[in-house]
Amino acid sequence: MTHSAVVNPYGEIARLLRGKHQFFASVLRVEDQRVLELFCATGEHCALLREVSAERERFYFGVDLDVDALAIAKEKGVIAVTSDVHHLPFENNSFDVVYCN
Repeated sequence: MTHSAVVNPYGEIARLLRGKHQFFASVLRVEDQRVLELFCATGEHCALLREVSAERERFYFGVDLDVDALAIAKEKGVIAVTSDVHHLPFENNSFDVVYCN
């Protein structure tokens, strides 16, 4: 089953965890501008992080293998890339924060 088949429940669960996103956004340093989420699926977590830290200019990147889910992530403003996390298409030290949810 792809993430596309469970988009609505996934997004609902992510929104229920809004307090977690507020906490995570609060511990990001001011200078953290490039954030990468591994296994981002539909980008719901990146989108929520952007919402709760809207006062900061940040760029949210996400990687996943599910192209259908990444299409949804792109609609949410996530810079979504199809990639295996073991072979990321980025140069070393490209991100200030990397996390896996």
